[in-house]
Amino acid sequence: MFQSLKQYARFLSHANVVIDTYFMMSGLLLMKNFKLVAGTSKSPFKMLLKRYFRLIWVFIVTIFISITASPYLYDGPLWFKFAKVEQDLCKKNWWVSLLMLGNYIDSSNSCNLVTWYVPADYHLSAVSAIMYWLYQKNHRSGQYLFGLVTIVSLILPGLNTYLKQLSAVTVFDIETIEDFRRSIIGSPMYVQSHLRAAPYFVGVIAGYIISVYKPTSYRNVISLKYSIPIFITIMVLSATILVMGPAYQFREYNVIESSFFAALNRPIWAGLMAAFILLCEYGTLPLITDFLSWSAFVPLSKLSYGIYMCHFFFVMRLTVDLRNPAWYDLFKILQDSMGIVVITYLLSLYISLFIESPLNNLVALVLKIKPSKQTDNDKSDMTTLKSDSLNENSINKVASVKETEFVSKKYKLIEGTSGLHLRGVDNSGYNTEEFEGSNKNKVE
Repeated sequence: MFQSLKQYARFLSHANVVIDTYFMMSGLLLMKNFKLVAGTSKSPFKMLLKRYFRLIWVFIVTIFISITASPYLYDGPLWFKFAKVEQDLCKKNWWVSLLMLGNYIDSSNSCNLVTWYVPADYHLSAVSAIMYWLYQKNHRSGQYLFGLVTIVSLILPGLNTYLKQLSAVTVFDIETIEDFRRSIIGSPMYVQSHLRAAPYFVGVIAGYIISVYKPTSYRNVISLKYSIPIFITIMVLSATILVMGPAYQFREYNVIESSFFAALNRPIWAGLMAAFILLCEYGTLPLITDFLSWSAFVPLSKLSYGIYMCHFFFVMRLTVDLRNPAWYDLFKILQDSMGIVVITYLLSLYISLFIESPLNNLVALVLKIKPSKQTDNDKSDMTTLKSDSLNENSINKVASVKETEFVSKKYKLIEGTSGLHLRGVDNSGYNTEEFEGSNKNKVE
């Protein structure tokens, strides 16, 4: 049993690359929402302010729990010692967390060590919002800037690895776990936004593809004959990225080789996951697509952020509240993990209903966007969207035709715009629903 667990642990030593899936998905959803709100008067500042409040409420709850209640939640022999450490760090650095700087300022002593992802995601959202704002002003300049920033994001991890003679992968083993804050959370390669940016921009590219080539218009364009081999290829390459982590860990160090792997392994993983999403949208994978489109995932997805922010307390309890020697096998690990997931779902539901959703609704009212006329750049960009029935010019022409033709075109326009929401993935950080009213105003 020990040998099997040892081999299993080696396979998972580079499993942290899965985090780049979430960076990719965040970029994809951001771009998808940018395209949906094109033509409104929403400024990058308001978008970022709305995103900030979307993230900060649960963050405040976890900080409050860490500072006030964490030492008294449990009473195991090691609990008070570890909880006191977390409490003191949160008292010291709570303001850094609220300013979304916890992954740059004293990151090894950040409040709630798993929250380094939140400021990283927010920083990349800010950069993307600014680039998209420039793209709306001048398409060519925006495209050049995005290309340049993406290339730089690919180079920086490899360059940092080369200059500092770092390992090709972030190693998770007994030594690093014993001092997790210093070895992992204190590592710039693991937590800093500019060194984790490439997967995010891969997601932005995927989101642009989905926004331009609407899945509702291009459903099943890749036949089953080609979808299955593509799916198998994606899975094989993804597994290869995972198992290459141990390969670099247990071989002679080569700085050039390590630099290339550090620069490319995360964006390649993100590209493979993005390719899988695109295959589900445009290909023919009946069982997989049906499962991932299951309606039950919609309400569960709205609770995922709360689960991520709160699960740390339960993992910590499971680890340091033990009163007897622990034993582990794969079933025990699965049992403990599923228990934590269920409990955190319930806690996340409570936070969402009574704290997060009410406060987000208030923010949405304060930052309510008024629809405005599209600029010429917006109109030229919208003409590339294959699923739009009419552009801004055709809407203006509707007023000059007879009443029966107007009603017909109006119906088609509503039908076309409603298709945008059929299979879209909800990203409540940007509140897509509030823009449906502006589409109706254009028709009327």
